[in-house]
Parts: sequence; C-alpha cells; structure tokens
Amino acid sequence: EESELGIFEGEAVNSTTHYAIYPYAPYSTDTRMEGNIFYFNIPDRQKYLPNSFAQNAAPMVAKTTQNDGRLDFYNLCGVLVIKLTGEESISSVTFSGKNENGVWAKVSGKWGVDMTYDSIPSIMSTEKSHTSVTVYSDEGVQLDSSEPTPFYMVLPPATYNEFMLTIATTDGKIMIKEGTKPLTIKRANVTVSSPLIY
Repeated sequence: EESELGIFEGEAVNSTTHYAIYPYAPYSTDTRMEGNIFYFNIPDRQKYLPNSFAQNAAPMVAKTTQNDGRLDFYNLCGVLVIKLTGEESISSVTFSGKNENGVWAKVSGKWGVDMTYDSIPSIMSTEKSHTSVTVYSDEGVQLDSSEPTPFYMVLPPATYNEFMLTIATTDGKIMIKEGTKPLTIKRANVTVSSPLIY
C-alpha cells in the first residue's frame, strides 16, 4: 500500500537541528556532510525498472528545528522518461545535455546541497560530477512496435538547450538521437519525451 507518510524510529543526537538524507549509503564516501553541505550521489548508471526509476537513484533531504522530530523531505532531482517503440532489445539509453553556453552539463556523480536552505533546497555539481546518465539492463528490454516502452532516468533540475540520446541494443547496434529544442527537468517532476522509434 502506498502512502505519503513514513515513520522512522530511533535515537537522535540531542541537537536543535536534525538533518536527513535519503537514500543514505554509509558504505559510500560520496554520502556525507561537511559543514552545511550534504554530499550525495546521482548514479551515472541507473538500472532499468519497468515503469519506474532505479532504486536508490532519487535523493531527498530534510531538516528540522522543531522538537516534534518532523522531517519534511524534498526531492532534489527530476525524472526524464524516454519512450521507445521498435522491434529491438535495448541494453542501454544514455543521456547527455548541453547548457546555455553549449558546454556538456554535469548530470550525475557527486553533488552537494546547502542545508541552510529556507524553503526549497537546490543542488550544485562538484569536480566529481559527470556529463552522462545511462539507464541499463543486463538482460535487455524488448521493445514493442506499437506500445511505447518507458525508460526512466533521474537527472538534476536544469534546462538543457540541446541533448543527445545514445541507444544501444543487446546485439551491439547504436542509434543516436539529437534534440535541438530546450529540455527542462524540474525538481520533483516527471518530464516525458515524445515517443521515439528505434
């Protein structure tokens, strides 16, 4: 059963402010807090899931200065849905986008969020951010010639003035699709592409 409310129990450090990030990866050096900045990872390889984005790919943060322990989580990224039709088996879909200066934008890897935000948090890239995101399937995703198959990828919010999709099949064929119209990814929103035919 789906719910908008989650209850977490445990012991908290005695403090006037508490911070939280989801998903937390204690084994990763990319998920940590330094000063007021939470560092986290947007995966550059996101495993394909039917009708959803990869598990643990969509980071959220929260903070509280209240005594009731309430943490209001905010999504940090948005989701792009690429819809494909055809007869091929797809092994991966890779996205790269250019900013307003024509430079390949950073879309994955290590990012940071300043936790002193007033209302809505915003994120910033780091020297360890990357310029592509790939949704992949080890087994391959069989396309349908009439019903579009969606591929969900988590991306940072931005407007990409141009973008490129590189679509690979399980038997090694490659299709490159270039978009010349601006594509805007909004935080906590889903942007759906027009259906593409492989």
